[in-house]
Amino acid sequence: MTTVRLGLRPQADVIPNVEPYEVSTMVTFRQTDEGVQMVLTIDAMHDELWTERAAMGWESEFGKLAQVLGD
Repeated sequence: MTTVRLGLRPQADVIPNVEPYEVSTMVTFRQTDEGVQMVLTIDAMHDELWTERAAMGWESEFGKLAQVLGD
């Protein structure tokens, strides 16, 4: 089965009192018998709170995408 990976390095540059830094992000798409599986992996951020916020943001975006796709 086919696997495709997309790597991103967005800047975390909106955090008060923290110098901007990159947050490595990997999106992996895998072909399955049912369709395509997508897995998102993000680096931990400078602290647990901001890592949790980033995860919640991605979950929100993917929830919206699932609604648009009718899943």
